[in-house]
Amino acid sequence: MADTTTGLAQLEAEHKQLEEEKRQRIGGSDISAIVGLNPYKSAFDVWIRLTGQEALVKANAGEEEEEDSDGEKDDRADRLELGRLLEEPIAQRYTRKTGIALRPLGELVHPVYNWAGGHIDREAVDESLDVECKSVDPWDRERQWSLPGEVQRVPEYVTLQVCWYLTMRGYSRPHHIAAQRGFRPLQVYPFNPTDQIQRIGANLLEQAHQFIEKYVKTGNPPPLGDGPAADGFLARFHMKDPKKELSPAPPGTAELVARYEQAKSLSDKWTKEKKAIRNDIAALVGDRYGLAGESFTATWPETPSKTEAVTDYAAVAMELAEDNELEIPVELIQKHTQILTVRKGYRTFKVNTKKG
Repeated sequence: MADTTTGLAQLEAEHKQLEEEKRQRIGGSDISAIVGLNPYKSAFDVWIRLTGQEALVKANAGEEEEEDSDGEKDDRADRLELGRLLEEPIAQRYTRKTGIALRPLGELVHPVYNWAGGHIDREAVDESLDVECKSVDPWDRERQWSLPGEVQRVPEYVTLQVCWYLTMRGYSRPHHIAAQRGFRPLQVYPFNPTDQIQRIGANLLEQAHQFIEKYVKTGNPPPLGDGPAADGFLARFHMKDPKKELSPAPPGTAELVARYEQAKSLSDKWTKEKKAIRNDIAALVGDRYGLAGESFTATWPETPSKTEAVTDYAAVAMELAEDNELEIPVELIQKHTQILTVRKGYRTFKVNTKKG
């Protein structure tokens, strides 16, 4: 038991060290977010980390709520933790399946661009190939992963991750994905450094370079998207207009509002797009009460704080005991009753379109 605990602690320590090392670099999961194909984080999440604003976002993350929230909880932390814990068992199953011995691999850095890097899970001991260990949803209802006998198919964000790693390696060796789907046999998805993959890798490097130049170096944020950092970033805006007057909307807001209204009417699969657009409009509202266009209003008012009477019954009983009273005087109850804020007010985002 002690060995297992020590092993888990060592894994956590190694993970924290790797996270700190790669904090200033664009990694394998970042690149798909930058091009808008990562289902778990956005380009804005990458920008927040690269510009060192994680603490600001976490400090501001609060109680702001959307009027039609579907109540979904972000399980990203659980998925990341489970993926780390299953990494070694998956690597062992890969070795048993293929006979190829593996070893952990540290962070890679691009030979030319020091802002480009990646952490590949494992490499072959004989350095003949690299292996990424993936824990796959056993149901895979969208059939993103091909089954044995089918033409190879993996999610786009995973494919881009592999292309990015092959770029870090200079396209010098193949890359395997060892995918564990529930209790099914381990499945291996091979990728070879073809001309097509090299073209994809070159394109990814160019888009990453543009991201660095346009957003990271200037400090200007990309579109907020629907990633975990957006809510904390928006929470820093406090409404400064006590009159609650609408301000003229800047150019482009009407198009965002139209897309927002359309997204609201679509099925659940568009919920992520709706939130991303909503965050972009909220960022335009900023610290104002709202915006007004020719055909719409977009408001982000603050709901009033919730208060209620709270009685300190312990103080009531103590004073009764001291005075030896048989009845509780009304004045005594009032004396120990005070108005407390039990929930701080927060801003609620609303968009109302004008009909006709």
